[in-house]
Amino acid sequence: MNPDYSPRKWLHPLLDADASYILMDLSSHKFEPLTPSGSSHNRELIPVHEGYMQQVASSPRVTELRVICEEFGQFMESWIVRIKPGRIVEVGDVLIAVYKSLQKQMTHAEWAKLSEKQVMVASRMYTRRVRKADFEKVNGVRRVDLLGDKFWLGGLSRIDERNPYDFQLVLKKGK
Repeated sequence: MNPDYSPRKWLHPLLDADASYILMDLSSHKFEPLTPSGSSHNRELIPVHEGYMQQVASSPRVTELRVICEEFGQFMESWIVRIKPGRIVEVGDVLIAVYKSLQKQMTHAEWAKLSEKQVMVASRMYTRRVRKADFEKVNGVRRVDLLGDKFWLGGLSRIDERNPYDFQLVLKKGK
């Protein structure tokens, strides 16, 4: 056995920030991961097939993942997304956990810690989200509102190649 051997590490293409195979509006009231379909000339977006959602999220296979996001600012440590399904982590586990985490309502204590600029950004994004779905008013400001115009999932990237458990959440600007 070669002591220098290290199994190849990879992240499922739907989750890999370098691949860009998934489009998901994290501010939407509806969990709807989409992927491009068709030729490069005629691309339409279709829902990610359930079979892909059940595929292993990474190699090496792990039973838990942690996702951090620098965009959370002062909440980066307290808003870590922990994924521990009690089995090998699948693509769907990651997407659902990230989405649900960002859909959580901000607490009054968290709101009180925001700077004036952050309050303005969160208020503007809350208004944008409510205009898309009026019933959202009752749910108040959510974590995703603090991200400003970076509310599209960009994927995940490894923080440290030696650590198979921790990933950085990559976000993209919305339209």
